[in-house]
Amino acid sequence: MEPGDTLIVADISRLSRKIMEILHIIVLSMERGITLHCLKDGYSFGPNMDTQSLALAFGLAPEIERGLISSRTREALSISKSQGSKLSRPKGSSQLERLLSLKDQIEKDVLEENATYSELAEYYKVSLSSFKRFVKENLHLPPKKRGDR
Repeated sequence: MEPGDTLIVADISRLSRKIMEILHIIVLSMERGITLHCLKDGYSFGPNMDTQSLALAFGLAPEIERGLISSRTREALSISKSQGSKLSRPKGSSQLERLLSLKDQIEKDVLEENATYSELAEYYKVSLSSFKRFVKENLHLPPKKRGDR
């Protein structure tokens, strides 16, 4: 870019996630006589000291907000955890219990070899990967040859 050119950005915070990089870009623009125009707020940062102060405020605000959001999230998770809530995704225990209650029937179906694992998984209303994991972990079947199911 050359002196007198204008750099147009959607938002000043889109220049970078770090305040120092935003300020560096603004300072470089001002040193080279380039005007930086922010569409979101309608501000222009030209080569003068007034706009440098304004740029600092606009660049700093999103960084502070990100920090505050992160802090509030950590606090809420900590409070939730201290109250006994589990923070992870729930395990598929109800599905496992249902399959365990049908273990003998599933083992019979698998040994009969009339249906594929995919068909059996659909019949028992579980995903194919869940069905395969259930068979591997709960049924003691002889190893299959490569190409079988």
